[in-house]
Amino acid sequence: MTNINSRKFLIAKWTNLRRINIGVFYIPILYFCSIFVSTSSFSQRTIKVENSIGSCFIEGDVSPNKAKIKALNEAKIKALSIAGISENIYNYKTLYKQQENKNFEQVFTTQFQSELKGNIIHYEIKNERIYCKSEFEIIYEITIDADVIEYKSELDNKFQVKIENLRPTYINGDEFGFNLQSTVDCYITIFDLLDTTAKVVYPLVNVDSEKIDRNEVLKFPFEGNYSADLSSENINENHRLLLVFTKEKYPFIFHDVNYFTSYDKVINWVNSIEPSQKNIQYYGFIILPK
Repeated sequence: MTNINSRKFLIAKWTNLRRINIGVFYIPILYFCSIFVSTSSFSQRTIKVENSIGSCFIEGDVSPNKAKIKALNEAKIKALSIAGISENIYNYKTLYKQQENKNFEQVFTTQFQSELKGNIIHYEIKNERIYCKSEFEIIYEITIDADVIEYKSELDNKFQVKIENLRPTYINGDEFGFNLQSTVDCYITIFDLLDTTAKVVYPLVNVDSEKIDRNEVLKFPFEGNYSADLSSENINENHRLLLVFTKEKYPFIFHDVNYFTSYDKVINWVNSIEPSQKNIQYYGFIILPK
């Protein structure tokens, strides 16, 4: 794997903008769950869940790191259930399992998105511990506080997006671009989902998100040129492009100066947008050496 901080991906070659260089054991404690409900200015109902607990056995091929991820996902599922977002809870379990396995394509399918009645938009790990339940049972336990949003709308089936000319394979240095068309006026935010983190592709600093007029065929990038570049010339790189179309502007600001962010922050941001306001497109591709 490559060092994520040196990974290039789709370098924008602007002619009119400045380029940016880019085992301790504890005594078990009794926890109490509590919830608080608030309403935002957009009439979205946000439920704050405290002390949601998830756990996982450390055994067999389940390492402490894997157990932590599984315990965290269980805590999220319990937080959703406590908040009352229990309809189709099986879909949430499947959703988090696929996120855990990096199966992003299924995570962003219309089927999953259409059946979600709410989701976690923020969480904070309050406590995590490893303890022995018995002589042969070791458990990883996580306690979180979570903000759960209850959606007030469903997917707008009239909000359709067509993407063309995205290739499954690029050679290092190839020009990168694609055509897009939407049935409604909208804006686009683009991410590259990497192995443990993500990178904002568009819009970047000093670049206002361009409005996409309905039914108009546009070519991305809207200005300048993008190229598909490898971090190392001797390896293949898999990329996962997430395109989020929204009817209104929803700026994504949770990134560092080099536009790197976490996968969790991207997902939380996507989850915070009402289903009727968004259309999500996902495309995987690979960059090969020359």
